[in-house]
Amino acid sequence: MKYDHTAFIVRNIEKSIIWYKEKFKARVIYESNDWALISIYGTKLALSTGKHPFHIAFKTNKEMLNSYGEEKIHAHRDGTESIYFEDLDGNAVELIVYPDAS
Repeated sequence: MKYDHTAFIVRNIEKSIIWYKEKFKARVIYESNDWALISIYGTKLALSTGKHPFHIAFKTNKEMLNSYGEEKIHAHRDGTESIYFEDLDGNAVELIVYPDAS
């Protein structure tokens, strides 16, 4: 397992992308009207209008993801699969698996 990304909640995806591009020369990996994934100097940042919680994500493999229970796995529109859960203090953590083509 390794660090993959952090997700922030933003009011406006398009305006936030522009801001991160101007301030940090961010590169857009994926963008829709309610979710985006950007790269800033090789570190990924997800931007969400609230569909996904503020969280930190770790890239893992399908076997580990399945060990948490296949019924808990969320399939996302970008082809990834993940599980969200909370730590002891209510902070959201995501375990994510990318499709083989990524």
